[in-house]
Amino acid sequence: MVARVEVWRAANVLIREHGDAAVGLAEEMADELRSQGDLEGRRLLRAIVEAIVELQRVSPNEGERIN
Repeated sequence: MVARVEVWRAANVLIREHGDAAVGLAEEMADELRSQGDLEGRRLLRAIVEAIVELQRVSPNEGERIN
C-alpha cells in the first residue's frame, strides 16, 4: 500500500515535468496498466490523476469554503 503523501509527491513530479500534459500522461499510464492486468497499479495511477486534478485546480468547488 502506498502512502497518500507518496501519491501527492508523484502528482507534483508529473506536473513539474509535464505541466498541463500530466493528467493525460497519467491516464495513459493507468490505461496501459489496466490492459496488462495490473489493477492495483491502475488504482494507484487513478489516485495520482485525482491528485493532479486537485493540484491544478484554480478555483474552489461549488460550496467549498475558502480560508
